[in-house]
Amino acid sequence: MNTPLEHEQARLEALHRLEVLDTAAEETLDRITRVTAALFDAPISLISLVDRDRQWFKSCHGINASGTTRDVAFCARTILLDTPGEVLVVEDALQNPEFARNPYVAGFPNVRFYAGAPLRTPDGYHLGSLCIMDTRPRPDLSPQQKQQLTDLAATVMDLLLQRQARRQMEQMEQKVSSQQRRLQTILQKTQTAAWMVDLASGVLEVQDGTMLTELGFPDTAEAFSARVQEEDLPGLMASWNHTIATGEESESRYRFKDEGQEHRWYSSRIHLERSPEGHPARILGISHDVTREHEHARQLTESETKLRAVIDHSVDAICIKDLDGRYLLVNKAACELLQRPMEEVLGKIDHSEPRLTQFDLQVMQLGQPITYEHQVQERTVLTSKYPFVQDGQVRGVVGVSRDITNLKQMEQLLRSHNQTLEETVKSRTRELEILNAELQHQAIHDPLTGLANRALLQDRLSQVMHRMERHPDQQYAVMFLDCDQFKRINDTYGHSVGDRFLQAFSARISSAVRPYDTVARFGGDEFAVLLEGLQDAEQAITIGQRLQQCLTEPFEVGGKHLHASSSIGLVMGAAHYTHHDEVLRDADTAMYHAKESGLGQLKCFEDGMRERVLRQSWLENELRLALQEEAIMAYYQPIVDTRTGQVRGFEALARWKHPERGFISPAEFIPVAEDAGLIVDLDRLILKQACQQLKLWKAEHPHLQDLYLNVNMSSVQFSRPEFAAVVQSTLQETQSEGIHLHLEITESLMLQRTQMVAEHLQALHDLGVKLHIDDFGTGYSSLGYLPRFGASALKIDRSFIRDILKAPQQAELVRTIITMAHNLGMTVVAEGVETIEQQQWLLQEGCDYLQGFLFSPPVEHSKARSFLIETLEV
Repeated sequence: MNTPLEHEQARLEALHRLEVLDTAAEETLDRITRVTAALFDAPISLISLVDRDRQWFKSCHGINASGTTRDVAFCARTILLDTPGEVLVVEDALQNPEFARNPYVAGFPNVRFYAGAPLRTPDGYHLGSLCIMDTRPRPDLSPQQKQQLTDLAATVMDLLLQRQARRQMEQMEQKVSSQQRRLQTILQKTQTAAWMVDLASGVLEVQDGTMLTELGFPDTAEAFSARVQEEDLPGLMASWNHTIATGEESESRYRFKDEGQEHRWYSSRIHLERSPEGHPARILGISHDVTREHEHARQLTESETKLRAVIDHSVDAICIKDLDGRYLLVNKAACELLQRPMEEVLGKIDHSEPRLTQFDLQVMQLGQPITYEHQVQERTVLTSKYPFVQDGQVRGVVGVSRDITNLKQMEQLLRSHNQTLEETVKSRTRELEILNAELQHQAIHDPLTGLANRALLQDRLSQVMHRMERHPDQQYAVMFLDCDQFKRINDTYGHSVGDRFLQAFSARISSAVRPYDTVARFGGDEFAVLLEGLQDAEQAITIGQRLQQCLTEPFEVGGKHLHASSSIGLVMGAAHYTHHDEVLRDADTAMYHAKESGLGQLKCFEDGMRERVLRQSWLENELRLALQEEAIMAYYQPIVDTRTGQVRGFEALARWKHPERGFISPAEFIPVAEDAGLIVDLDRLILKQACQQLKLWKAEHPHLQDLYLNVNMSSVQFSRPEFAAVVQSTLQETQSEGIHLHLEITESLMLQRTQMVAEHLQALHDLGVKLHIDDFGTGYSSLGYLPRFGASALKIDRSFIRDILKAPQQAELVRTIITMAHNLGMTVVAEGVETIEQQQWLLQEGCDYLQGFLFSPPVEHSKARSFLIETLEV
């Protein structure tokens, strides 16, 4: 028995000689596993072969597997059985300490019963087993069943050995066939032929060799002799006669003329074959075409001549020494290096320094080349020495030396340069690594505040949404924040203070939320906060309220105390959200509803809010189309002289009559125009229409040359480089004069003390265009800027006029504005005059002009013309 572990290597070699591992399934073996399973009424039957670290199933029935690791294989235990015919039976694996923890017992396929018979070779090695398995415990096999299982295992082993024998036979046949083909190929490739000459008849027969057949080889010895080169024939015949006379083999070389009359060199070796009586009977010959060898020999001679010329003219010193150190060959460069003439070197023994001689001995003893540097006359020389081999024996040493002094100097320079370059590359690499880290940080963070940017928040929001799909109880929310007063702060104090305020604002947000919440800046004064790990919506609302309270505290920025509030939109995560854009959209929608509700409001998203957003989106698209088609028209509201009651001018106001929805209120579409960046185009369209209308009125009524028009201009216009030029171009195209054009601006423009604003104001002044401060008293301007701004009139907002007869404080405020404006040399226009009592009070207080529904609402140009004519007639 050869199954113990000390014979494991021999067992593995026997297994591998079968060449059966990892081969395809075979029906004969599959039939045995099926029969075995049926015979023993077992659901699983396997033919298992135990390799070094695995067991591999050559055939398996009842389970789809290719094998397992050896450490969990039942069959690895089976091959350790000592007694021939012995079968390993495990009646209940769960009750067997050796197998109870086996993963294939505790888990799939839940083996409970196992019985396996070793696959035993004639040499007694157990290569594997034929086994059956069941998922339920079973009693031990009967002796008859064990014998049946052992017989089946022996049958499997016989089939495997037969398979091995067939494969070995096939390999032997293939080897013999291959050798025959190889021999034929050798004869053909080496241009060799076997032939025989019958001495009695003189018949020459070619036994093998395509070469001679192709040459048209003669069929008699006489004809053969006739085609041998004449001067080579005596030597050939002498060789034949010597073999016939002595029986000794002989060899000869000769030139033979082929059918193309071309002579080729052949080498023939002949052998004498005698008759049974001992008389010479036949000459057996082998002929080989050696034309190429002769040509190679000729070329070799030429090459040697050329090589000698190359050696003699080489700049490298070349020499060959024999075993005694005697110079067999030297070139001119070697003599110059040795500083001796050639006649004193050739044939002489080398008596140079012992160190170099030692190198020669090392090369000759070890038979290995060696290269070294040494100094000769203050020059650096690189010498390589090689064994000088003849007939397979080392006969001396070959030396090749080159002056590398200049090369060494270049190497030193290059080494110094490389060191400098490496240091530069390392420095640049460190810089690039730092830059790359900065770029990666910048790619997902806002450069002003250092907060996450939109991309980073969207990525984290997507991750949170995916987690919620797996864990619905993990709630989250998104808050959208907008600073209500940022535009005022930016316009009042400039962009530098605005940027520092945003930094302080963002830091305040981060401090008010939890450390693991994500705060991001989306641009401008818009921020978003991702709240994770929420218990319910109330917790999110509490965080939002705490955040609002935190943001109402004053901000210390550049020595200024700034106050702000925030509008917050809140949306809770829900299963119906499938993309982060949907969540952000609804949070944004809730935020805009919060802004519309007043400053510092927090709104939770509701489904009805989306309709408002859709309305805004529809309005923006329709407004954009209306501007392209110039479908928005200027309506005109008269400005009346308080004392005379005559119309002195009109304010041109934008009115939009939608083809399907009818009139859309300016209070609805003007904010949309501002948010969508369409206010510039809207202002300029009304400016153009107003100037064209003023030109027509003056052409029809020459006595109205002093009539003027007021046109509203957004402060955004003054940040556009081309604004003043556009106004000038419009005046020129409509042949209007600048003194009849008044541009109404808001107080916020007075705080924009930029160079561009100053240049536009000067250009408008040069055109004669006057500026009116619209809605005075509702903004945040400083009165100190009024004298320097160059405005010609103040327009008191309708909110002040409404209560002048009811509220004494309001009346005193209006009275003060009128007095202040007159003291500054400015006229005053009161807006929103709706009653005769208001008109009389303003007349009494010295207000210069009046505007309001008392006189006329804004009307289209034809009705405005009619109103103008009526007042003139009166």
